[in-house]
Amino acid sequence: MQRSALCVFLTFYAIVSPLQAESYLLWDWSPQATGYAAIGNTSAYSNEIGLNEFAERVSFPAWVRIVAMDNFSWDTDGQVGDPAITSLYDEVGGLPGTRVTRFESTISVIDELGSGDHNNRKYVPLTQDVILQPATPYWIGLASTNAHPFAQMGLPYILQPGLAINPPGDGQMAHFPNGVLVGLSGFSVGDMAFRLHGQLLGDANSNYRIDGADFLQWQRELGSTGIEGYSQADFSGDGAVSTEDLAIWKAGYGASINLAANQAVTLVPSPTSSMLAFIGLATLIACKRCRANRPARNRQPVQRFPYT
Repeated sequence: MQRSALCVFLTFYAIVSPLQAESYLLWDWSPQATGYAAIGNTSAYSNEIGLNEFAERVSFPAWVRIVAMDNFSWDTDGQVGDPAITSLYDEVGGLPGTRVTRFESTISVIDELGSGDHNNRKYVPLTQDVILQPATPYWIGLASTNAHPFAQMGLPYILQPGLAINPPGDGQMAHFPNGVLVGLSGFSVGDMAFRLHGQLLGDANSNYRIDGADFLQWQRELGSTGIEGYSQADFSGDGAVSTEDLAIWKAGYGASINLAANQAVTLVPSPTSSMLAFIGLATLIACKRCRANRPARNRQPVQRFPYT
């Protein structure tokens, strides 16, 4: 009876998935995606650590891992190899609160992707992963150093989202003159022009959605160790596939991104009781098989999932 139920589940969700999870666009408030001309900030709003910094509010329906950022600024600003500082804040009362992290990375590419007139994209692979919890607002910014300044372009009130996983804007971004938050800048600066690259954690096959196919891959790999972090069904990045990864999948189940059309995310309703029953049964069987077949070995300590 157990084998029959499991076979029904596997038949319903069977899919061949790639082993390596890939990063993709999670947030796209670029001039091209939103259809708005970027506002060129004046020298008073130069985006530099200790002089003027900016941050924008982000929130996602699933756990996400951010691995790179794009800044849109004047096409005369910045050079490949220049330093860029990422800052992440939690939210208190609708504004940036405590700074969660700040670290330095480097501009690796400057091109026209997503840009508009007189501005270009600075692509910055992050030297640290940024992990965000589902349905939790954060504020994130990317600033230059005083020795290598670049501006922060604004977008005049984003009424339509870039990717519909991203909400419409409000014509404002957080402003930190001399490194101190003073509130939200007005329409003369606009919404922050930027993009985020990364993964929906729970999307094992990199098809831009978290669904039953990803659960199937987790089930097949349950008990595996020595995996490259955040690849395959290792959603927690600890190099192993365990029930912790199942919890991350459940938290984001139904989240998806339509990159091809830059249209809305479709959030499928939470798993029904019958779906949960299938998952519970299949998980129980997989765990029993895993324990029965797993050879004895010493497990190395693993890094716990961040921000939990």
